[in-house]
Amino acid sequence: MRKRATDTLSLVSNDDKDEGPNDKIRKKKKGGGYLAFCALLVAIVVISFFMALFIHKLVIEKVNTSPTFSPIQKIKSVEPVSSATSTTGSAPKCSQAQLDSIRKQLDPGHKNCYADQYTQQCPITQATKCYKDTWLTNYYSRKDLSLESFVAVTIGSNFGFRSVDLLRMGTMDSLVNVASWGSALKASGSHSLKPLCDEGSGNIQIPISPNSTPLRKGVVYCVEELPTIVDAIGMANINNVANYASKGLVVHNYLISSIPGKIYHPKPGSSGPCDTDAQRDENCVSVPVTRLDSYMEEHVSNSGNINVLEVTNGHEFDALIGGLNTLKRTEYLIFKLDWKGRWEMYGRTISAATSLLNKAGFTCYWAGIGKLWRISSCEMNEYLTHKFWSNVACANRNLAPRLVEEMETLFLKTIK
Repeated sequence: MRKRATDTLSLVSNDDKDEGPNDKIRKKKKGGGYLAFCALLVAIVVISFFMALFIHKLVIEKVNTSPTFSPIQKIKSVEPVSSATSTTGSAPKCSQAQLDSIRKQLDPGHKNCYADQYTQQCPITQATKCYKDTWLTNYYSRKDLSLESFVAVTIGSNFGFRSVDLLRMGTMDSLVNVASWGSALKASGSHSLKPLCDEGSGNIQIPISPNSTPLRKGVVYCVEELPTIVDAIGMANINNVANYASKGLVVHNYLISSIPGKIYHPKPGSSGPCDTDAQRDENCVSVPVTRLDSYMEEHVSNSGNINVLEVTNGHEFDALIGGLNTLKRTEYLIFKLDWKGRWEMYGRTISAATSLLNKAGFTCYWAGIGKLWRISSCEMNEYLTHKFWSNVACANRNLAPRLVEEMETLFLKTIK
């Protein structure tokens, strides 16, 4: 064993000794080639990284300047447009004093906005889970408002209370009454209805003199997912004393979301389930799932503006991204913000929603009981991470500058 080891060492040693000048040059070249290859590889990686960044920037700029998100062309207004209703493409930036006031009143950093959100005690939630849009009723009560007809779409019906409220406000017809609507619903067999924010009492509806003449005609499209609620609304719509169907209340059974398809629900008089094909055939009905733009193309006139669009069906973000063409002709939008359900999907925050809407020409506010706190251009870090359950009201700076003015004035009054 010793001899073999010695022989092996001797061979190695002799090989090194027998190397000529050319062998050493070849080894040196070989080592240098390896280093050059490594350097080239590093260079390729670095160049690829910066090219990716450059391409990403181009894509983002393309999206931000795409016609889909571009501000809508400015329309003529009978009043001068203030900085609050600027059509430059964004809402005016909040001052530090305004931000401080918003933070003091709504406290978005409160622990109940991120740790104990199930209690629904987050200050923003407490201030905006119910709203009374006095800014909107003030706007439609104006005698100098030039409007021949009123068009609204409510997605997520809450038993039709909000739809009736909007029909009353838009037409200024005293015979359209929220309290009587509640009575008609009960007469149709809907005894389990529980309006969230006292909508059924009539306390929040716009006051109208009993003998006044309606100011205009109107139509409100009430879109509801659950067949049992659609059936109840349909019966109350026809059977109530005022016959709201003849006054412009239209009911449709759809789920408005982002991906078309169908969903099964128990049919009226059945409790389901709807899990198997046999159960679906016996107990259930299929409800079409469609995008907002598709629904509007099929059921709503494609000419003229949509005066009010309300989305509270749990698929609010989906409805927005599936309704970009609809947003282009919408004057006023109100939607429900949540921190669970579809809102839990990656990137779905209040900041993402209001950023999209800002690019489409909307200025958005947290909506409370006769109060507003602006979100657009008043961003806070908590809006990206914390959990809010709220109502958000937005007005189109280009299509309804006077309404934005009304809302901005109320915002400034709120934060004083």
